[in-house]
Amino acid sequence: MKLCRITARLRRWWRPLLLVPFLAGAGVGCVSSVDTTTVAAAGGAYAAAMNRLMLATGRVAVDASSERLLQEDTPAGQTLEAYRRVAAADAHRLDLLERLRDHNRLIGRYFAMLGELTDAPEAAAIRERLRGIFQSLNETTAELRALPDFPLGATGPPPVAWASLPSGRPADELRRDAPRLRLAFRTQEALLGGLVATVRRDFEVIRQAQEQRLVIEPLLSQDAARNPAPWTMARRELLLLAVTIRELEKALVMAGRLTGELDVLLEGARGTGSLRRLEEDAARLTAACDGLAQ
Repeated sequence: MKLCRITARLRRWWRPLLLVPFLAGAGVGCVSSVDTTTVAAAGGAYAAAMNRLMLATGRVAVDASSERLLQEDTPAGQTLEAYRRVAAADAHRLDLLERLRDHNRLIGRYFAMLGELTDAPEAAAIRERLRGIFQSLNETTAELRALPDFPLGATGPPPVAWASLPSGRPADELRRDAPRLRLAFRTQEALLGGLVATVRRDFEVIRQAQEQRLVIEPLLSQDAARNPAPWTMARRELLLLAVTIRELEKALVMAGRLTGELDVLLEGARGTGSLRRLEEDAARLTAACDGLAQ
């Protein structure tokens, strides 16, 4: 009986001690043991695909506004002032997209430099360049989030102290940077989503009136039968532009999935399966964006 009591006490004493290694590992997080080469390759694929999406967004936005000018409903709308208003909106959108592309280039440069980083002492120069790129990325992310265009309610992970973790191994660098990298991903995704939503609203404002004037009325009055070429062209352009905007929205959803897959890799997913899925989705996103340019 006494032996049983002693054994029970030992279990109570040792059980917390046996949990220490597990809890310590959980506290450190998976990023500390992640394969940074895999994450660097994934980040490069992400940045390249997002660049194509940004270019496609700019093309679709300009095409939509050009269609609006060509098919303005009233003669009074065809004025220099009306054109300048549309041109100014286009210039603003393209400027924002260029700022987003600059931000995305920094993400690409970060992951390219991360792929070159090693534990060797001579890698100090690479680490210094990596820190400089990361600092520029942080500043650019903050600037984008301060823009009036940034969607209300869009959030990201809370800021972390930049030097709160020791540097040295590539995995340590990535672990320290991961929260800010996620904030950078979410920032450009939110702004791109806002741009696409604006293009969609602009199109919906003019679609019904244009369809009534250029498609339905000529069809009912038999003008379309007497002169089918302009009617066919107007109907085709309206339908194709609607399809293009839907495809752009689908591409934006694909970009969100790509961001989620990169998050998984940042958390320490092992093996090549996660990288392969991300690269396949990046290729699909790139193909979809190329299709938007045709």
